[in-house]
Amino acid sequence: MAVVPLSKSKHSELKLGGFDLSVFSGVPSLPVYFNEIKHVACDHPLFFNFNDNVCELRLLCSIGSSSSSAWITDDGKWVGSYVPAFLRHQPFSAHAIDGGEEVGIFLDDSSPRLTDGLSPLFENSEPTELLKKIIASMKQIYKVGRTTQQALDCIARLNIIQPWEAKIKSRDSEEISITGLQRIDEKALSELAADQLSELNDAHALPLIYGQLFSMRNLDKLVSLQNNKLASSLGAELGFSLS
Repeated sequence: MAVVPLSKSKHSELKLGGFDLSVFSGVPSLPVYFNEIKHVACDHPLFFNFNDNVCELRLLCSIGSSSSSAWITDDGKWVGSYVPAFLRHQPFSAHAIDGGEEVGIFLDDSSPRLTDGLSPLFENSEPTELLKKIIASMKQIYKVGRTTQQALDCIARLNIIQPWEAKIKSRDSEEISITGLQRIDEKALSELAADQLSELNDAHALPLIYGQLFSMRNLDKLVSLQNNKLASSLGAELGFSLS
């Protein structure tokens, strides 16, 4: 992956093609934005994670490091009607320039979407209407990302996250623990003072909290999909089930 600033001089000949998510089939989890919780929490298991002490909310894509994403088919399609924003806006991303307030648009110029594409990004050295819409969308996603991180920082600060001790069993009854996942601590949440709950509400953190709790029931769906995917590709069952 080569993420570089979008440049009309360097990228004037690039054309955008359709989605093929196969390149993401080996990604074990995806970031989630607060404004898509209502879409993803209904169908996918969500979990918290700390990366360099920064709290993240992520969508679990697979169980086991050697397994491919259960949500991406062999022909690169997403399973379900809602495709997470992180995937939809690829190969573009938005970042603050030099840590300031100005937002720059970047792209992964090695993305398959930019190979044999049909829709030009520039015409006569000027952004096409397509690119203008992409730039506006990416700037909005950047704002949503900042709001999401502020909400996650608030959740982490109030110490209401605990390890998610999820366990699955193989068909021969071997118990397998899924490690590295964290969830909302419901007891700690219920013991928060009124001003702390108000702080969570002001930070737009409540949808993330309840969305994550609601989504935990979807772990069995992930297991089932992963079983079916491996069964079709290997001609045998993976053999995982919830304990």
